[in-house]
Amino acid sequence: MKFCKFFFKTHINTYRELPLIGWQGLTLGFIECTVSGIIYFLLLYFVNTLHFTLVVAGGFITAYCIGASIGGLSGGILTDKLGSFYISILGLFISGMVYLSLTLLTSKLLLMVVMLMLGIASYMFKTANNVFLLNSCNEIGLKEKVVSMLNAAVNLGIAVSVLLVSFFSHYGYKKIFLIAGFILIFAAGYLFKSKQAKENAMKKFKEKKQLSLRIQFLSLKKSVFFVLGWLFFIGLIVAQLRASYPLYVHNTFSTLGAKSVGILFAINTLFIVLFQLPITEFFRRFRKIILMGCGGFLIGIGMFMLYGVSSYLIAILACLVYTMGEIIFFPNAQLICFETSDTHSKGFIVGLYRSIYATSLIIGPVLGMLIYNQFAANLLWLLCGVIGCFCLIACWFYNHNLDHNNMQ
Repeated sequence: MKFCKFFFKTHINTYRELPLIGWQGLTLGFIECTVSGIIYFLLLYFVNTLHFTLVVAGGFITAYCIGASIGGLSGGILTDKLGSFYISILGLFISGMVYLSLTLLTSKLLLMVVMLMLGIASYMFKTANNVFLLNSCNEIGLKEKVVSMLNAAVNLGIAVSVLLVSFFSHYGYKKIFLIAGFILIFAAGYLFKSKQAKENAMKKFKEKKQLSLRIQFLSLKKSVFFVLGWLFFIGLIVAQLRASYPLYVHNTFSTLGAKSVGILFAINTLFIVLFQLPITEFFRRFRKIILMGCGGFLIGIGMFMLYGVSSYLIAILACLVYTMGEIIFFPNAQLICFETSDTHSKGFIVGLYRSIYATSLIIGPVLGMLIYNQFAANLLWLLCGVIGCFCLIACWFYNHNLDHNNMQ
């Protein structure tokens, strides 16, 4: 009973506290993620509709991932230079135009270029919108809730996207691309016409000094490098969800067919959407660096629990443990970077954060499949567990050193 009261109270209070400008950012983030969920089906489009080989189609997806890595950092730099308002509009508009162009293009070279552009534009928007949202929240404790709400909105958006594309795919992917393109262009136009969003973003932008990229990089604190390093390693674990994880689950529980994977992904999404906010609020009193370590540990252990698994119930429990780690790790890691960075480098640090995470998502599936094929899946899950354990130990020692230095 107490939990239910806390659950509903946390959601209601957060919805009331969030300013209108924050709701605009969350809504745009949800819309963009709903549309960008199409990326999970593009491999099918390239192979089944355009009749490219798997290698070529994989090259298109790789181009998108490389673009995402570039877009995260470049979006952050441009946000510091021009402001989050204009970069958000630019990212949405270019993404919309790319989706429209996909209805016409069949050339291998041009598709490679537009997929690269899609990755850049998508992550430019994500970075700029993230900075915009965090800057719109000045109340104590609201930033944690906003990051959590954005994470929930992103997961909900991707889930909705998968359902919609699965349902409408028989009408043809080109019609889906047309709808997606016009939605993003309309969203860009809506944001451009939003006077309040422009005034809020430009006010924050005018308060900032323009610093060179070299000075911004040199101004980063040790804690930021520490967090970004572990973000990369934890990202390698998360990346297994795109390749090794679904393959292993499908092969291990072959009697369930594709449902074996679908059920686990549905549990992951539903758990995040429902419990991201209450869990964030419950743990808000603890130090972020310790929470980050615990989150990384749970992500690693959640994967390690797949070691030699034979019961689907254990796979579900492993999914819940992993999801709990995801809920705890990412908001705290991002907030440590944002709050400890220089006032004039917020865009740069958020962009660097997204760029490093995107890079880990490129390298992770390749490393994971290499270990999976050359050695064994169990070795992969063991390594994931080891990374999670070291993350917790490293964060504990880092926090201990902070306490020791503060006492001197």
